[in-house]
Amino acid sequence: MNTENLIRRNFLHSSGIVIIAFLLNAGLNVVLLGWFVRLGGFGLVGVWSFLNALLLYVLILDFGYTNALTRKVALSGPEQAIPYILKLSGLLLTASFLGLICAGGGLAFTTEVEGAFFSSDLQVGGIFAISAGVLQLLGNWGITLRLGQHEQFWFNVKSIVRVVVQSILSVVLLTKVPESPASMLGLAILLGSAVEVCLTLFLLVPFRTAFFQAKSHCVDKADLIALSKGFGASNLLERIKQPALQTLILIFGGTVGLGIFTVALRIPVVLSQSVSQAIIVLLPGLSQLKKEENRSGINNLLRDSTLLQILVVFPVCSIFLVYCDFFFLLWLGESSSQLLLSSRILTLAVMVNSIMIPYFWALQAFGDATKGAIANAVSLAIALVLGLGALLIFEGSVFGFSIAYLLSQAVLTGLVLYWSETRWQIVSASFRQISLLGTPLFLTSCAGLIVLIRLFVELSHPIAGLSIVAAGFGVPYCCALFYFYRLGYFYATDVTEKGF
Repeated sequence: MNTENLIRRNFLHSSGIVIIAFLLNAGLNVVLLGWFVRLGGFGLVGVWSFLNALLLYVLILDFGYTNALTRKVALSGPEQAIPYILKLSGLLLTASFLGLICAGGGLAFTTEVEGAFFSSDLQVGGIFAISAGVLQLLGNWGITLRLGQHEQFWFNVKSIVRVVVQSILSVVLLTKVPESPASMLGLAILLGSAVEVCLTLFLLVPFRTAFFQAKSHCVDKADLIALSKGFGASNLLERIKQPALQTLILIFGGTVGLGIFTVALRIPVVLSQSVSQAIIVLLPGLSQLKKEENRSGINNLLRDSTLLQILVVFPVCSIFLVYCDFFFLLWLGESSSQLLLSSRILTLAVMVNSIMIPYFWALQAFGDATKGAIANAVSLAIALVLGLGALLIFEGSVFGFSIAYLLSQAVLTGLVLYWSETRWQIVSASFRQISLLGTPLFLTSCAGLIVLIRLFVELSHPIAGLSIVAAGFGVPYCCALFYFYRLGYFYATDVTEKGF
């Protein structure tokens, strides 16, 4: 099997796993957060968000090495990447050990201080969450040996296992020890990450000989810096984007504004990221095709990944645009006008952003990761500046901030597409292979059916309404998508290689 067919086959496998990942992640997130609200109110949700925020801050330490190592494996083989993994893991574990000692000392001191800012329960939960972040970093670096060999589906599998274990343990532990919610939730997060690492170690068994023979001391600081060039800045900006925006809203919009923004963005981001996980396979795939100078393979792979974004993200997000009031009533038990309007604007931002994702990975695969970092920096600056202005003008309302976020995502998409086209001429080449009649007609039909069904459902019965949408739209949509895709309906008439 040649490189292109291997990559496209694994792309298909990843897409299948992604559907399962989406259903589990979206379903468990909605169910778990709803259960938290009913059990302990929004305060318990705040504890869960705080612990996950700590974990996300630890993941900033990745500095783009997950993507850089994946590209390294694709271009040079696992044996060349393993010394880097060992070196990074050693540095991380050393720093983590010292950090835990300091955290333990701080915990022992603050428990004796009356009126400490953070309770001992929250501090213990925070230590567990930070430790979970360290385990996830180790697992992510290890799994790159599989990712670089076009086995992206394993990344999704281990993520599914982690989310399921965390969700189950959160319910069990919180039910058993309700007086220590932060500690129990932090422990659930930590144990879920530990199970994920164990699965990663099992997947790395075929590489055990290479690990024993590898020498981490042959990799120095300069090698690590060179490896992450471009990837580090891009990853760092991507990681800090959400915390930075949330902090800005918290300061100028208060906790209510932050809550509205978080909830409004939650579902559309889950929808987009779940589908986009399959696109990550482009990083090793395009890297290898570029090395082989396989231009047609590059165009075909980008064409198919672009179609995946358009044909899946657009219709699914359109459902949320039309029925977000049903979702919120079912999820939260309420649905304010500001929440609905902000949610619809943020959903449009996610749809705009989805178009550029294949080309963002292409820039990284072709060695232009710095361009992606610049685009992220410009986008974040626009969101912060315009968002601040909107919060001041609209007196803390998230509505104006949502518009600023939409504009920032439009600029990000425009920059990535511009650089992809002017530098590599891949945007026009891939879009020329997409039918300008069949694809828009299919999307228009989906939108029409979504709106038509809305006329026959009642907001007073959100479960029944969403069930009708799932049956009336979901079933025919999936059947039509599969049927027309196999027929090559979404491809231009002069395309000879259609589908997988």
